[in-house]
Amino acid sequence: GEEALAEADKVLLLLSEGVLQEERLKYMVEALAQDKATNVDRLVAVCRTKWEGWEFGTANLEIVNAPSEVQEALNEHEAVTYRAPSAQGSRHEFPTMLEHLLGYLVAPSPRTESNEDRPHTTCEPPPVIDEGTDEFSDG
Repeated sequence: GEEALAEADKVLLLLSEGVLQEERLKYMVEALAQDKATNVDRLVAVCRTKWEGWEFGTANLEIVNAPSEVQEALNEHEAVTYRAPSAQGSRHEFPTMLEHLLGYLVAPSPRTESNEDRPHTTCEPPPVIDEGTDEFSDG
């Protein structure tokens, strides 16, 4: 609960239906309060696309009904748009999205080491399943 949240270096917010309701909303409000009290920003947001069910702004009643500090946090943080792995023409989107997201998650926070102490992180494309054999290949 709150103790684990207080010890977290990053808070990953997966913006999807229901995330700004009930218990999940309480955790977000608590994370924002802890960040404000310690002058730290740990929030990293990931969202689906509009046609997959997530929309920003007044069209989303969860955002409209959320406390002002949550609305402000969403406005102040660029969400990484989730891209599912694909064996089609957009195979590059998932590894690119993953590398971008990892850049946020492994970046040093005030509680962790500096960039110089961190190994360089790269993302390889996900393996592709050959539907004819159900075997993996490197694409």
